[in-house]
Formats: sequence, C-alpha cells, structure tokens
Amino acid sequence: MRLQFNPKKSAMVVFSGHLCKLPQRDKRRSGPGRTKNTLHRLQAQLLWSSNRFELSKTYWKAVAVPKLTYTNAVTSMTAATRDAMEISQRPYYRQISERIRTTQDLAWVAGISGRTMLRVYRHYKDSRTSPVHIYDNSRGSALLALARAGSLPTRVHRSLFSTDPETTCNKCGVYPETLEHVIFNCNECYFTTDELAIKLGLTTELNRHAVESTKRLLEKWERETSGSAEPTRA
Repeated sequence: MRLQFNPKKSAMVVFSGHLCKLPQRDKRRSGPGRTKNTLHRLQAQLLWSSNRFELSKTYWKAVAVPKLTYTNAVTSMTAATRDAMEISQRPYYRQISERIRTTQDLAWVAGISGRTMLRVYRHYKDSRTSPVHIYDNSRGSALLALARAGSLPTRVHRSLFSTDPETTCNKCGVYPETLEHVIFNCNECYFTTDELAIKLGLTTELNRHAVESTKRLLEKWERETSGSAEPTRA
C-alpha cells in the first residue's frame, strides 16, 4: 500500500516533564501485612457499596443489549417462520397482560379501601377503568373529579384541615355544607345515595345529562362561594 510515516501528524506526550526522570525509591513504604490489610479493606468497601440493581442495569446495557441488537440484525427468518413464532407467543402475551391487569386491579382496590372520603366511590365503582370519558378541560370537570373522590372543598371538608369551625352553608344558612348538600342544592334530605351516584357518574349506565348538569352546578357553586358570581339577568 506504500504507507509512509509523516512526523507532522504524530506527537509524543511527556508525562514527567522534559528530560526529567522519575524519582526512584529503594525502600518500600509499607510491608506485606499492611498491603494485605489495605486490599481487604478495599474489597470490603466494594462489596458494601455495590448496588444489585445498578449492576444489573449496567450489565444489561453493556452485554445483553449489544447481543440482542447483533442477533436481531444477523438473524434471517422466512415469513412463515416469523408468523409461526408470533402465533405461538400470543397465548403467553395474553397471560402476561392478564396477570398485569389483575395485579393493577388488586392494587387499585387496596388503595381505595379504608378511606372514608372514597366511601361512595368505592361502593359504586367496580372497576378502575371506564369505557366512557366524562372529563374535559373545563373547570366543571376538575370539580367533578374532586366530588367523585370526596375532596370537594366544601366548608365541612375545609374544617378538617383548618382552624375555622364554620361549616354552615352560606346559601341556606341552616345545614352544614357537605358534598350532598352542594350537589342537591341544599335539598339533600329529599334524595338518596343512588341519585348522588347518578349525578357523579359512578353508575354502570352513565347518565351524561345528569353529569353535565352537575358540572355546571359545581362551577356556579364555586363562583358563588368565591364571591365572583355572575349577576342574574332579568
């Protein structure tokens, strides 16, 4: 190939300085016993400072990922073989998905059990997912989510976290301002818990008209309680 050496493209790095020799020592600083103890101490520090998760992650990135990438790149299969493998793997994928779904459902049930604020939600809600979407970007949807979770900032709810003991409804001035009192417009004594679940959208058959009316009612209630109620038109 007729390669030639070019001194302009080469360089030498001098670590000890120009024409400087490293000092030589005739005697060792530490004896064999001290060196052995130092090595044992270093080994103990490495064992205690190791993280199994970090080691597994590093090993996976450094060894397994390159192997899989190379194997997938060089392995060639016919379309029939690939289809047969996918068909044989589908039952295992379904089993894994079912196990994940079951585990998530159990975690969801364990998370909402024992919480008094989720009493109505826990009684009527039997699954963590819903086929119908009831939320949008409106303020009423945010208030509806708080109401479904039992965290609507009513006077009774705020009294649990503040020193203000006032819980009477500002609108009627007679009864405590609870979630049911707000949803049923100060007439909760004439309604049942099932009707509350319908207005909150917790039933199996969703009544969208009732849910939308609840959103508008909660928006109006928030404006009235914050002192920014719109004037009533004649």
